[in-house]
Amino acid sequence: MLVCVGALLLAGCNKDEVKVYDVPKEQAAAPAPAAAPMASQPMDRAPVAPPHWTVPTGWQEVPATGVRVRDLMVPGKDGQKAEVTIIPFPGSVGTEVDNVNRWRREIGLEPVAQENVTSESVQIGSDAGKLYDLAGAQNQTIAAVLVKDGTSWFFKLKGDKAAVVDAKQTFVQFLKSVGFDQASAPVAETAAPTSTPTAPTAEKTGPAWDVPASWHEQEASPMVLKSFSATDESGHKAVITISSFPGDVGGTLANVNRWRRQLGLAPIEEMVLDDMSSSIDVMGGKGTTFDMTGKDVKTGQPARMVAAMVPRDDSTWFYKLMGDDAVVAREKSAFVKFVQTVRY
Repeated sequence: MLVCVGALLLAGCNKDEVKVYDVPKEQAAAPAPAAAPMASQPMDRAPVAPPHWTVPTGWQEVPATGVRVRDLMVPGKDGQKAEVTIIPFPGSVGTEVDNVNRWRREIGLEPVAQENVTSESVQIGSDAGKLYDLAGAQNQTIAAVLVKDGTSWFFKLKGDKAAVVDAKQTFVQFLKSVGFDQASAPVAETAAPTSTPTAPTAEKTGPAWDVPASWHEQEASPMVLKSFSATDESGHKAVITISSFPGDVGGTLANVNRWRRQLGLAPIEEMVLDDMSSSIDVMGGKGTTFDMTGKDVKTGQPARMVAAMVPRDDSTWFYKLMGDDAVVAREKSAFVKFVQTVRY
């Protein structure tokens, strides 16, 4: 970034005990014993590496949604306003032009080619990041990107054009105050006392899924909502992960090529994407699955991956089954059925 229920279970597992989970969208995994009986339990989602910063005077921190570390409201003149969001993603998220064109689409601009992408250097804490300034007819986005310790950090100021223009210099000073250690953050000229982000508060419950007792819950890695493992009699293993991110996270092609890199496979072009994908019906819409075989770049061992993408509201849900080829083959049907029966 799996499960079978009743008639949806694979042949031979229809007598397995089923564990039911209701998972708040904005919270992270709290590991539970694999043998636990039926239960519903919340998960707390924590940042990859909790940063700290100084909040400028007049900005208001509000509960974050999705995978955001923090949302801040930025008031402007004559009722105009803007918002600052802070979002971490593991690894790289698409290409530079993928990200820029995603931001451009959000404010009604046409996509551009890589050679037309412009940026400037900006200080984010003690590191050098990139700053992009994109202006639409009515809205404007200023986005800063920093890749640090294997995580991509996105700081975005977006809103009414006049409010964004007025807040740009304060936003730049805010970026300088960001710190990734336990020391006090530097204080901007217009700043209030330092604020340390807390785990987001869930606004609603969902989704819910049913996990058979033959699958064992394991500790989730950063940015993963839930993680399970499945093994065969010989000890061969596959891992199932579930995650959710706002937007399309660079688009289908970028995500498929990211998965291919994890299997040591060469990237593909857009024109062949349909040939290697399958559409599936899911609760309230459609999902897309991909089945790839290669070598796990972390272990060097042969591996197979079945991955599913499900767009839901303004987010994309990612379900991934990866590991030993034989185990993945055995679990694929249950995994697909799980994705189809997740209740959002």
